[in-house]
Amino acid sequence: MQRTLFATLIVVAAIAILAGISWLRRTHEVIPWETDQKAAQVESVRTGKPILLDFSADWCGPCQEMRRTTWSNQHVADALRNYIPVQLNVDENSLLASQFEVRGIPHLVVLNPKGEIIKATEGGMGPDE
Repeated sequence: MQRTLFATLIVVAAIAILAGISWLRRTHEVIPWETDQKAAQVESVRTGKPILLDFSADWCGPCQEMRRTTWSNQHVADALRNYIPVQLNVDENSLLASQFEVRGIPHLVVLNPKGEIIKATEGGMGPDE
């Protein structure tokens, strides 16, 4: 009886610890991401703001690191107020990723209101970059 109770307490404690770690590591992104590139293009034409496309995936380690660091940084969020930020999952947007020649992720593309590429870069970036 005592062994069963002790084993149950250990399992409950382990679950609580894992839940706590998960809560501490959760993402606090402050970027107001859009997920529709076409709607963002319409908004870009209307406002004159460039578009920032962020091609990423849930399974991508550097993408998740950027979520925890870069995209949760208030200074980055402030800088991106002059852009229309669009986050695109490459698994769900493979045609668009192909169109923008995404070979690796994270892959960032800046478009002008005409939809022309101003800049493209690949690889993770910290908040100071």
